[in-house]
Amino acid sequence: MEANIKLQEFIAQLFKNLKDDKAKIQKNIGLELKIKKLTELLLSKTTADTGVRFSNAIKNECNNILNKFTIELERQRLILRKLKGIEPIIKKLYENINSGIIFNCIQIIKKNPKISDFINENYPDKLEAYNEFIKTLEKEAEKIFFEFPSRLSKALEKEGIKLDVFSNYPKLSIANGFIKIEIDEKEKKVKIRDYERILWQVLPDIDTVAKAIIREHKRLLNREFKGEEFLSELWNKYKEIIQVDNLEIGSSIPIRKLLNAIKKSNNRFRLDEFVIDLARLFERGPNKIEGFEIDFQNTRDIRKGLFIPTEFSRGYIGYILFRRSY
Repeated sequence: MEANIKLQEFIAQLFKNLKDDKAKIQKNIGLELKIKKLTELLLSKTTADTGVRFSNAIKNECNNILNKFTIELERQRLILRKLKGIEPIIKKLYENINSGIIFNCIQIIKKNPKISDFINENYPDKLEAYNEFIKTLEKEAEKIFFEFPSRLSKALEKEGIKLDVFSNYPKLSIANGFIKIEIDEKEKKVKIRDYERILWQVLPDIDTVAKAIIREHKRLLNREFKGEEFLSELWNKYKEIIQVDNLEIGSSIPIRKLLNAIKKSNNRFRLDEFVIDLARLFERGPNKIEGFEIDFQNTRDIRKGLFIPTEFSRGYIGYILFRRSY
């Protein structure tokens, strides 16, 4: 907590200095432009206009003043351009620090070494504090990794989501192992995936990781499950395949062949949602339709099967069939 306060204080002061200096330079440029224009106007007036003759010495001095103003204006404009270029970066650091987003700050700093050059050139008295700021960020990052499981668990429990008790850092999971959370400390990345593809790849900031997990959890597990409709869809596609392949009802067919048939007729099909619905069917039913009962067979070939995340996992399902129910 104390480290976060120090980070916030430093970046808040730096951000304030930038805004104040930008406003001051913009004001100075405005004043210098007015003086420059007045001097140019004075020199451009003819004797007929003013009745005043300017000696060459006065004209030369005025021209010298104009040249100095021109040089100073360019210098001020250059500083202003640098300020405008660095301000959005410092602002992002400021916002992230206030939100406790540490790893994004580290990423911003690594991508923008010009921050250090800018501070050294314009705020040399703050360079040491800036370097200390970076060290503190890195220490906080190490602390987050060390406490990652407990911090993530607390963030998820606020939404009623629990980490699987059998999962261990750096490979955590929820939903009976269906959604996996893989933490890579070296690359400073977290992959959120199901067993077939990566759903998210984010920085290891707890809030960022938690938001991605919560979003996937809601998409997959908070959907309404219409068991009878889902079973009917499986049954109808099963019968179509049986007929085309000249098989009898009761024959087993590859589960992936059936899901591919469903996918062709449903442009909103998502494999992970299909798998979750299969898991719900296992656990809740229904399992009978038109006098037939759905059944599944396992496979050792994980490329041909589907992993069904139930409380008592059945492993990889490779085949589906419907048996006559008596």
